[in-house]
Amino acid sequence: MRLRTSPRAVVAALVLILSTPVVVWWAFGNQDDRVPGLDPAHDQHAFSRTFDPPAISAGTEVMIGLIATVVLVAAALTLVSATRSGRLDQRWWPPIVGCVGLGAIAGIAERTLTAATIGANIDAGMLVLFGTPMVAFIALGSVVATVRVFRFTSTEPRG
Repeated sequence: MRLRTSPRAVVAALVLILSTPVVVWWAFGNQDDRVPGLDPAHDQHAFSRTFDPPAISAGTEVMIGLIATVVLVAAALTLVSATRSGRLDQRWWPPIVGCVGLGAIAGIAERTLTAATIGANIDAGMLVLFGTPMVAFIALGSVVATVRVFRFTSTEPRG
């Protein structure tokens, strides 16, 4: 018998997955090199970036981060409540957590790849070197877990 997942739980899962990169991006913070006497905003000739960051003021960044955190917590609580009440099959948690992990990596990657550095951005190279296989592994695991949920949701005996 297949457990029916409520539309509210589906929306909460999507909101959780989509808000995770924003919350992690905000929590990870600015990763610009700190050099006494130099400011990446004013001394751009001394710094290099792999990619330019979005042009967002510090106040807007805090507001976005706080809103995304509240939304993430609300979505997580909704999913826990839906699981406890039977409106969300608990077998959906592995793919949801996998996608949340991918979002966390995306948030860290944005901060790392847009950091102002003096010289080479070693962190960006390490992120690409080790992050790419990690993302592939997590994505594959999430796909496999999703297929398993769809394939093995029957509680009827086989045979």
